[in-house]
Amino acid sequence: MTKRIFKPFITTITAVILMLVTVMPVEIAVAAEEEEGSKSVKELSKPAQSKPDDRTTGIVDLGRHIEVENDIVQEEDSSKLRRSMSSLPDKYDPRNESWFNEIKIKDQGYTGLCWSFATTTAAEIFVAKNQLGQVAAGEKMSPVHLGYFLYNRINDPLGNTPGDRNVIPTAYKDYGYWDIGGNNFMTFQGLANWTGLANESKAPFSSYYEPAKLPKTLSSSLAYDNDLILDNAEFLMQTSEIKEAVKENGSAIIGIDTNGGRIGIYFNNDTNAYYCGEKTISDHIVTVVGWDDSYNRENFREDRRPEADGAWIVQNSWGSDWGDSGYFYVSYEEETMLADALTIDMQEADTYDYNYQYDGNANVRSAPFSAGEKASNIFTVPSGEGYGKNHILEAVGFTSYDKMPKQYNVGIYTDVRGTGNPENGSEESRFSVTVDRPGFHTFELPEQIYLKPGTRYSIVLETIEGAELGVETAEKWDWVAFECSLAKNQSCW
Repeated sequence: MTKRIFKPFITTITAVILMLVTVMPVEIAVAAEEEEGSKSVKELSKPAQSKPDDRTTGIVDLGRHIEVENDIVQEEDSSKLRRSMSSLPDKYDPRNESWFNEIKIKDQGYTGLCWSFATTTAAEIFVAKNQLGQVAAGEKMSPVHLGYFLYNRINDPLGNTPGDRNVIPTAYKDYGYWDIGGNNFMTFQGLANWTGLANESKAPFSSYYEPAKLPKTLSSSLAYDNDLILDNAEFLMQTSEIKEAVKENGSAIIGIDTNGGRIGIYFNNDTNAYYCGEKTISDHIVTVVGWDDSYNRENFREDRRPEADGAWIVQNSWGSDWGDSGYFYVSYEEETMLADALTIDMQEADTYDYNYQYDGNANVRSAPFSAGEKASNIFTVPSGEGYGKNHILEAVGFTSYDKMPKQYNVGIYTDVRGTGNPENGSEESRFSVTVDRPGFHTFELPEQIYLKPGTRYSIVLETIEGAELGVETAEKWDWVAFECSLAKNQSCW
């Protein structure tokens, strides 16, 4: 069978390496298929937790979530909001639908893996709602797999990202992947690297109430042994966009503030209704699955009551004995959740066979590009045993932080010659794509492109009216460090 290649195009700058402009690693994603008859090759290859006194307050991940400077919240356009919401029902509750029957409430136990639980739940919901054939509805994805390989990254199967890592600093050496925390910005980029969405059976989660059972290490052979891969991940800037995403993809992943696990100051235990009413930083990540425009504002705490009716229906990861059988209700007016609301849609793992990329860490910052500026990657099709014959290039992807719809031109060149010009080759395709929201975007090519082993080919992304592209950055925070490698003649800008 033919093999397909996918290359995430993620523009990448390394901190203080701007002097190496001609070798800035720009991650481009391309999907290709291997020619008939060749061998099929799969891709293998103190912040984190709170232990409250009262289980009713839940077990919360205090890992650092979205940094303030990454905030992409945009003001609501009231006229757009009215137009968009007019096509949506007043209430949407998938718990009343048959396809949702297999979705189970999870319990993260005494871990800081809420971000991973919320993400894997969102993936399961997408599968059930859209009836992906390879993964059965109700089949669980592993929070352990996602959490472990984000912080214990393995070089990609093509060997293009050897020095890219997300590292827990020495100061937090006593914290493992299970309690260091995470955020949606790290998660979506980790998924774009094609690791983290494997069936629960491959990396089971054993309750952290029995710490000895939680896997401390996983085999490196599991790193790219996925059952799902990311298609698109988009950040949602408005209430209407969250509704649209929940209706289409089944969920949105959001952050809330639990006051360090002492959620009771924001929470009405009688009605399971949550409203903080202040713009704070989230310390817990959960999954929105529905909404109710008529949810009465009187259901919220009297001392923290929103101005109007309306609430999100939210699935938590604190077990089914918490809240409304594991669910609770968050006011539309809750500002914290809009800081990094994310929706994902998935593809089956065998949709493509290869993911060409140069940028593997999960710290993707925004970099401005002026109109007409270009970013590119040059890749070489591997040859030798195990890689098959010709490949078919099928899709391109990249990360952007454009808050308004932006158009890009994509050019694909083969037989690229020399080292300084990615367009010094045969132009095989040129087409335009439009990005509607910030996030990672996959685009199918208008025509397939055959690539022989040893071929040097490039993906060139041109901004038409200026844009904000995602850029991999080497950086050190107090609780996590991001490392990335550079090599000459890979990327240009």
